[in-house]
Amino acid sequence: MLKKYKSFIRYNCTAILSFSSDWLVFLILNQFEVFFIYSQMTARLVGGLSSFLINKCWSFKSSLKLQIFLQGRRFIMLFIFSYLLSNYLLFLFVEWLKISLLWSKLMADGTCYIINFFVMKNYVYTPNRSILKGLGEHIPNLFKVR
Repeated sequence: MLKKYKSFIRYNCTAILSFSSDWLVFLILNQFEVFFIYSQMTARLVGGLSSFLINKCWSFKSSLKLQIFLQGRRFIMLFIFSYLLSNYLLFLFVEWLKISLLWSKLMADGTCYIINFFVMKNYVYTPNRSILKGLGEHIPNLFKVR
């Protein structure tokens, strides 16, 4: 059973590292009174770079050097989606819903965290896989009664 969750456990360890780098950059820029969206944009870039490198080599054990361009392209597509979603959610929570900045960042990052795991595991680091096929295998399992 542990083997089944091994990549998820490794993903979580990697997420802690990228989360820490993201939040550290965000909080430092926030202390210098940088506009919160710019702080978020910069922090997400730092966290995203560390996430790609660690997940590729350790979490999903994808060390084939020939696939780095394919995986890099897939990761960039996911990163752009996640980056835009995160910034949009942060702005939505802070400006429209008037939720505190730190809680808003936590909720925006948490939403992206869940989406990113499924897409990385089933598309980014899986050769010969389309996004629909990878996610299609897991969506029915979300509703399966155990």
